[in-house]
Amino acid sequence: AALAAGEHKHCLCGTRGCDGAVHGTASTMTTFDQWLGSKLENGTPQLLVGGPSNASGTELTPQNSKLVLQDGSYYLKTKSDDSSLERTVTIEYPIVIKGNVTICLNGKTIQSEGKDMPVFQIENGGTLTLTDCKGDFGKVTHSGANAAPNKSINTGVNVYKGGTFNLYGGSISGNNSTRYGGVYVGGTFKMYGGSITGNTANAGGGGVYVDSRGTFNMNGGTISGNEVNIDDGGGVKVYTFGEFTMT
Repeated sequence: AALAAGEHKHCLCGTRGCDGAVHGTASTMTTFDQWLGSKLENGTPQLLVGGPSNASGTELTPQNSKLVLQDGSYYLKTKSDDSSLERTVTIEYPIVIKGNVTICLNGKTIQSEGKDMPVFQIENGGTLTLTDCKGDFGKVTHSGANAAPNKSINTGVNVYKGGTFNLYGGSISGNNSTRYGGVYVGGTFKMYGGSITGNTANAGGGGVYVDSRGTFNMNGGTISGNEVNIDDGGGVKVYTFGEFTMT
């Protein structure tokens, strides 16, 4: 749903043509006026943040080996949109969410080339809402170099205590780790759509791991094809005092 150059707008559910009315209110409509892309600099991937007034984007400088993303609504942008960008949005440090961030995958892939790190890290007080206006073609993953468990925790999304993760669309897949394959839940995870598939862990939940006092409410979407190397929750693992409600 194109608006001005560098913007797009759609319902959080990501369904093409949805104006929010199906959910009873148009308040679920979101204007994504900033974008995330990446480029290589001396062989190292750099995350760029751009918008209508910043067409070329500005490099997001790592802070203590973390990429802290400011509040806002973003969509992914790649080489098919701008020849100066990489084919996928590639990072070497985790993207840390401390405030309120909404991201549309826009049918693109965001992948980490780092080891022993998630793609997204949601901290206490932070909220990440993830959707995809191109169905579930968008992906949160790790690169092939880190595809097999290798004594690293390469989770797709880490939700720490006090953090919230809302998943409406996109796929969390291809994340393989010693523990916690797709999503680690120490805070709150609300799944309305999208998929968690093709993740692997040696232990602690191939798809989703709900830690002690973590909460996972699944209201839609798909969890399938995830594996764990011991009897410890291929799809969902709920640890002592954790909560998992599926409707």
